[in-house]
Amino acid sequence: MTLSREGDMVLEVQDFPSPTSLMRGKNDLREIKTSAAITLRYSKAKDEETARVSSKRLPGEKKEILLVSPQEIKNMEGLRITDGRTRSLKSV
Repeated sequence: MTLSREGDMVLEVQDFPSPTSLMRGKNDLREIKTSAAITLRYSKAKDEETARVSSKRLPGEKKEILLVSPQEIKNMEGLRITDGRTRSLKSV
């Protein structure tokens, strides 16, 4: 993964085509689950009630599996990138 750095976390939906999400910095479990739910929303599993999303801290940490529901679009509004500014998961 070209954009990744040591310490980043990679999220991918298991068993369905999906985007790969990259998280930077220290992340608590709530932030990881929110990012996993957003990743699921943009995958081919978006209509599933729940799906498995893998999370792995780079480099080489053991992959963990989270069972999450897709993030509802209405709950993502405050997290969108607009006008070049990003809101952190910590501020929502």
